[in-house]
Amino acid sequence: MPPLSGYVPANGAVYPTGSFGDAMKLTAQLLKLDMGLRAATLDLGGWTPTTARARPRTASSTGRRSRRCRRALAAFHLDLDGAGPNAYAKRVTVVVMSEFGAACARTPTPAPTTATAT
Repeated sequence: MPPLSGYVPANGAVYPTGSFGDAMKLTAQLLKLDMGLRAATLDLGGWTPTTARARPRTASSTGRRSRRCRRALAAFHLDLDGAGPNAYAKRVTVVVMSEFGAACARTPTPAPTTATAT
């Protein structure tokens, strides 16, 4: 197995650029090292409907984030897909959890709503 920096995903899988795609690619490589990885937790942040400058998120920014998540998961599956001893995709369970929380009542200060998707 090449070093982490030289890892080439299998089956032509292309991970999206950015920290989430990098984390998915690293997780695939760690699984393929067969060192006993049992669980990994990855987070795709930035789902908060407002930014630090109180600029609201748009439907298009949420859509871009959703597409990034979808592309990373598709690349991960393609990368792990194989036959025989390389059939990693058959041995992996992916759980996607999403939790969005918001107060129903108005707050006295313009505090941003917190939301997380993992």
